[in-house]
Amino acid sequence: AEVANTGDWPGWAKGQVYAAFTDTRTRTPNFQLCALRPIYLLPGEKKSVTLFADKYWVQTVLPDGTRVTPDEHLSLFIGDHQPDELSTALSGNACLEMKIK
Repeated sequence: AEVANTGDWPGWAKGQVYAAFTDTRTRTPNFQLCALRPIYLLPGEKKSVTLFADKYWVQTVLPDGTRVTPDEHLSLFIGDHQPDELSTALSGNACLEMKIK
């Protein structure tokens, strides 16, 4: 992902990846934080960063405690906040979404 500081002050950004998935065997969480990386940026600076989401964090947990790959849809959201309406409204930008089947 490319991250930019559009402000007048240096500071830290937190690159985040959230997952949302559906599974026919159990109810899954709305959004699961699965990667986080702090990035320091000077005013006007842009950086390309890599965020790694371990497979562990994009698995669903069955009632018996077994972790399995979701059997339906998986969406990954990349941004500096969780991908809900309030966070998007407060930050003024939406997360990028990548859908995986």
